[in-house]
Amino acid sequence: MLCASILGPTFKKASQQISQAKEHADLVELRLDRFEELDLTALKDLRAAFSIPMIFTLRSRSQGGSYPFSEEKRLADLSHLATLEPEYIDFELHAATQGFREIKQRHPSVKWILSHHDFDKIPDDLEGLYKKMRAYDAHYYKICVTPRNSVEALHFLCWAKGKKNTIAIGMGDYGQISRIVAPVLGCPLVYASLDEEQPAGPGQLSLETLVERYRFKSLNRDTALYGLIGDPVDQSPSPITHNRLMEQCGLNAVYLTMQVTVSELSQVMVYVKQLPFRGLSVTMPLKEAILSHLDEIDPAAHAIGAVNTLVINQGKVKGYNTDAAGALNALESLFPVRGKKCVILGAGGAAKAIVCEAVQRGAIVTILNRDEEKARQLGRRFQCEGFGMDKIGARASMGYDVLINCTPLPLPIDPVHILPKTVVMDLKIRPRETPFLKHALEKQCRVIYGDAMFVEQAAGQFSLWFKNGENC
Repeated sequence: MLCASILGPTFKKASQQISQAKEHADLVELRLDRFEELDLTALKDLRAAFSIPMIFTLRSRSQGGSYPFSEEKRLADLSHLATLEPEYIDFELHAATQGFREIKQRHPSVKWILSHHDFDKIPDDLEGLYKKMRAYDAHYYKICVTPRNSVEALHFLCWAKGKKNTIAIGMGDYGQISRIVAPVLGCPLVYASLDEEQPAGPGQLSLETLVERYRFKSLNRDTALYGLIGDPVDQSPSPITHNRLMEQCGLNAVYLTMQVTVSELSQVMVYVKQLPFRGLSVTMPLKEAILSHLDEIDPAAHAIGAVNTLVINQGKVKGYNTDAAGALNALESLFPVRGKKCVILGAGGAAKAIVCEAVQRGAIVTILNRDEEKARQLGRRFQCEGFGMDKIGARASMGYDVLINCTPLPLPIDPVHILPKTVVMDLKIRPRETPFLKHALEKQCRVIYGDAMFVEQAAGQFSLWFKNGENC
């Protein structure tokens, strides 16, 4: 179920918010600790005005709420709220010894949600905390923790998978994936905001994002997971692109993003295999580091020495590279590269892929990189020339047909070396028009934006993941 957090702070405003939430939400949580006053008459009228189920929450300050009075008064107010017999009431674990069973017994029609929040970390003894909660008879057990990286977030998902009547939520940016995949793991309820600019909790996503982008209402225990790993990933268009394609194709799948560093990669891959992931996109700086974590590497990707696509089948992971064909297909939409002089700036994973494919298609390739030795090594590998970036002037004086920026830099060379009326490509997607491309346009170059390559390589990934329906 999808629950909208209603923050008020007035009952009139809450009524407007509930009306807005009804389009997507299955129920609403009234965060009464955020309201200006606790007016039982107004609350009763609000309930009467709407048929949507409601959760009454009176969150204490120690659990991240705004209730301004003593704990004794808060518990008394919870008892008064129970007399209205809402569908659900949230009761915090730390106060459970102070009358939870008695209040619950007096109001048997209310479904109680026993909750605990940790805004700093995932508790060391998570299982012990959970057992303490399960000692009480509640309808749902809500445990909200704060993973500090994607390793901890995935570990938490593995822990939460299949736990009966348990609302398991990861807070903060790293925990957002737990909100998206909740139906896949069997989590019965997820909280969402009306507006991501005003979340009720850290990392809370909006109703619109969950429903429109991630198709939350259609996710279930059979949904296959796909995603992007790398650092950074927050600006990637991949979630929008792949989720839209999955919806258009009627696939029971969802695509996520996870920020992962090289040092975290090994542990991430362990947890990925324990969850229903069927494929991953790989971006910088992991395209080369991922090689040692694969069970099999496609020959073309092996030749390149970099992988940007993983296919996961029965715990086995195979790596592919769609960057190479993606970039060259985008380039050859203008003209064939055979016999053309191509200067590649950079020597990382994406550059490797493009160099390999360009050479195979008959281009005359020169690699320029800040680390000259790395450029030379890459050149020897693919039988082309490699130099330091400081040689761009010499290369420009000799002329070239194509100039491709494979570095993360917005302007890796002096613009004077961008030759007029050549073809200039930048792999960066955001911003779409980089300083590098702006200078190229000023010189009347034919430019290829990074999103052209992105579309081509994404299509390649999609065909690998859903080839012959194997992973649908």
